[in-house]
Amino acid sequence: MTRSVRAQVVGAVVLLLVVGLAVSAVLSYVVQYNDVDERVARELEQEVQEFETLASGPLNPVTGEPWQGVDEVLTTLVTTLAPEENQVLLGFVDGRLVTVQESTERIDFEDETAALADIVAFPAPGIGSTDTSQGRLAFAAVPVVDPADGRDALFVATYLVSDEYAEVTGTIRDRAVVYGAVVVVVAAVGWLLLGRLLAPLAALRDAAASIDDQDLSRRIDVEGRDEVSDLGRRFNAMLDRLESAFASQRDLLNDVGHELRTPVTIVRGHLDLLDADDPTDVRATRELVLDELDRMSRLVDDLITLAKSERPDFVRPGPVDVTVLTDEVLEKVSAVAPRSWRLDGLAAGTVLLDRERVTQALVQLAANAVTHTAPHDEIAIGSARVAGDDTGAGDRVLLWVRDTGPGVDPDDEEHIFRRFGRGTGEDRGSGTGLGLAIVQAIAVAHGGGVVLENAPGEGATFVLDLPWVPAGQPDEDLEVPHRPVDGPYPPEGPPDDGAYDLSLYRPPHGADGPRPDGAHR
Repeated sequence: MTRSVRAQVVGAVVLLLVVGLAVSAVLSYVVQYNDVDERVARELEQEVQEFETLASGPLNPVTGEPWQGVDEVLTTLVTTLAPEENQVLLGFVDGRLVTVQESTERIDFEDETAALADIVAFPAPGIGSTDTSQGRLAFAAVPVVDPADGRDALFVATYLVSDEYAEVTGTIRDRAVVYGAVVVVVAAVGWLLLGRLLAPLAALRDAAASIDDQDLSRRIDVEGRDEVSDLGRRFNAMLDRLESAFASQRDLLNDVGHELRTPVTIVRGHLDLLDADDPTDVRATRELVLDELDRMSRLVDDLITLAKSERPDFVRPGPVDVTVLTDEVLEKVSAVAPRSWRLDGLAAGTVLLDRERVTQALVQLAANAVTHTAPHDEIAIGSARVAGDDTGAGDRVLLWVRDTGPGVDPDDEEHIFRRFGRGTGEDRGSGTGLGLAIVQAIAVAHGGGVVLENAPGEGATFVLDLPWVPAGQPDEDLEVPHRPVDGPYPPEGPPDDGAYDLSLYRPPHGADGPRPDGAHR
């Protein structure tokens, strides 16, 4: 049987409280009893001292005459000394009670033979105790010696401590009632407070029980600023990520199934229609099948790259000279197709980037530009450093690919960065539809994004907008914000006044422009 955390916590608190209060009550009981015993002992010693002071003189303080035996000493002084409440003064001669003096008549000593026998047998001087019909009786005994009288005499001061003990017991009983009320109040308040504090946990449990892979939309209503509330908020954030991941997974499976079905259908159709006795048909079908298999292979490779983009080690930043990187990319892509390749600008400095991934992204953008341009159209590669603004944003490094092709249809701007997103009228066989999604994933993994500057009919510029992280900064100081791979970047879109005026970074001395070292391409 499952026990709730609420009941377990309240039970533990109540148990600890009961144990603590019980220990406190027992210690208080022991301390108060000891205090009673010490106070009674002091009062008995005081009575004995007063008796010894009066009896030590040679004359009777009442008559002024010399003492006439131990009988006179006991009778005179026992009746002279005034006992306080619960005190009784006794005098014994040869073991026989000869005089009694008490403030209130509580004990009939003639009937207390056992108590009297204990007192007489006690080795005086000293303090002891005995039991009577009225309770515990403490006593202090001192012998009375008269050289002229050879009999054994004894003075005894007694104190009935049962009333004192009863008062202590009553105090402890009253305290136990108060303690019980405190325990009840603490249990009730603790139950209510824990119910409120643990409400997010209960909601989290119910939400977790109701969640399956078909419905991840449920969220927990969270209030407060304590750790449990923070757990609820983090759980909601986890559900957001799970819902996004599941949705992305479903979309991926649907898209992959759709994309792979086409080449499979094409291959199957041509194989069904293949005339095995016709060498020309066999050769043409073979070339088509190999082409479709190559396309499927490229699709699988791109899908693997996108799957890796969710891993923390997708990018491995290291010191990269932006000037050298820009030159290398331009040199690599300039041999892809006969285009008018240009250097648009060069940023100077060394930053932390993943050289291979950034090169992969720029090469992909250049390949897209080649696809959408004609021979001798202009394609430019460039880089620039942008200073931070007053909002606290740090410096940025921009790396872009610009072309003079037809540009991007405005209706396609929102979905071309998504998986298998293609522009209107784009040939499905021209690519996997994953190139720009991979570029976006690489930019996001660096803590940046991709910005499209589109001029339909005149060309398009794709900009990698990445944080400028100096190469000397420790890796642990890097903070890469999480952004969704799909969708526009920045999330709210570029400002109306133009987020990146790349003309500021294009060289003023001709299309190729000067290099930072003064040379020209």
